[in-house]
Amino acid sequence: GEPVRQIMDSWIFRPGHPAISVATAADGSSVTVRQERFGFAPDPAAGITVPVDEPRSVPVVLRLGHGADTSLRRILLETAEDTFPLEHAPDWIVGNHQGNGFYRVELSDDDLAAVGARALADLSALERYGLVEDEWALVLAGRGSVARVLGLLRNLAAETDLSVWQRIIGVLGALDRVTDDDTLAGWVRALLGPALRTLGPSPAPAEP
Repeated sequence: GEPVRQIMDSWIFRPGHPAISVATAADGSSVTVRQERFGFAPDPAAGITVPVDEPRSVPVVLRLGHGADTSLRRILLETAEDTFPLEHAPDWIVGNHQGNGFYRVELSDDDLAAVGARALADLSALERYGLVEDEWALVLAGRGSVARVLGLLRNLAAETDLSVWQRIIGVLGALDRVTDDDTLAGWVRALLGPALRTLGPSPAPAEP
């Protein structure tokens, strides 16, 4: 129907994909969701023109944790920013439930710290992968920070999923290529050492 056609047109005829910023209110009574076109900062010498940042219709699915329970909040974000009431203050929030949305997620500092602390217990491997991937992409786009990335990786030190570890190591390798700070090397050894001792250098019998 017409609503579906409008949603599709807002994607087909506009370049790139959005970054969805998610921030819960201090009292947990609402969540503010904002969209901007995601892109890496262009080199001015290359003569690249940044497209006009027009809002598109973005289906956003949030998952909110409340103690041992979770709930989903489905949002169709059609403006640059909107605020939605919440029935209960969440303990943590996932900005892209099961990684199904075609968008980057930028959580507030507090929301990232909260979900990072619960990531191994409450998030799927795909969601944990998405957290690492999005945080590193935000750094490359000049939107995030290395401190946020390292804080998240510290929370994932007991990770056991191969794909998540591959993304973590990819991020650490990229950081290593742009710094000669011995502090980073020591930090990486402290992070990876326990994981290596736990997982071992080769697969155990029947280990995927």
